[in-house]
Amino acid sequence: MAELILNGYLINRVDYQTFDEVLTFLGEDNKKYVCLSLGSKKIESKNSRNLFYGCKTEFQLFESRTEGKMSKFKKSIILEKPIFEYEADKRLILLNDMINNINNSSFNRYDFYTRKLKVIKDNSLDTDLFTIISLKEFCDAIGITLEVNRCIRCGSHLLKTISFKYLGMLCNNCTKNLFIKPFEIRFSKLIYLLFNNKFDEIHQYYDLFPYVIKNLKQFIIDTAGIKLISLNEY
Repeated sequence: MAELILNGYLINRVDYQTFDEVLTFLGEDNKKYVCLSLGSKKIESKNSRNLFYGCKTEFQLFESRTEGKMSKFKKSIILEKPIFEYEADKRLILLNDMINNINNSSFNRYDFYTRKLKVIKDNSLDTDLFTIISLKEFCDAIGITLEVNRCIRCGSHLLKTISFKYLGMLCNNCTKNLFIKPFEIRFSKLIYLLFNNKFDEIHQYYDLFPYVIKNLKQFIIDTAGIKLISLNEY
């Protein structure tokens, strides 16, 4: 195993046996590193005092060169003051969950993560607004989308409703021919704005955000097979 030193962020930690953990880091090189951390769950462990979500950290690990063999964590050094409230921040929990599920190496995960982390630290978006925008961008990152500018079936621009099953908007005729029960017009308008990246215009539909988040969560499950456990409350 070769020793590797990198800066980045802790994005996941999972219990492994009594005192050990499996840690996942996102490095500045845009790669994710999964490694076994021995003893970091012990009270006296120095490493346990240097593992925080949302805190830029220097990670030292022994990287495995053997396929199927896990890297081994050595130590961590925090590079900025940790904010303990982040551990329970729903926005950061969602962000970590999304990064854990983005395996597209051509997508700049590190840039996405740091941009979203700044939004959280600035507290410029509340939880629901942060979630709905982030889910749309997550869809982009994993390569799924909804066609919202024309009827997905016939190409008409006279739109009636969104259909997650058919992956886009439907006109009135196609809605009837497919025996689709339409969503209310405000719901479809919100999806239209969201998937056209008109985020500044979606606030007027704020009351619909939880329902849209619920539907987007299911859309991601049905289309990409990814379940974001951070959205279980929706």
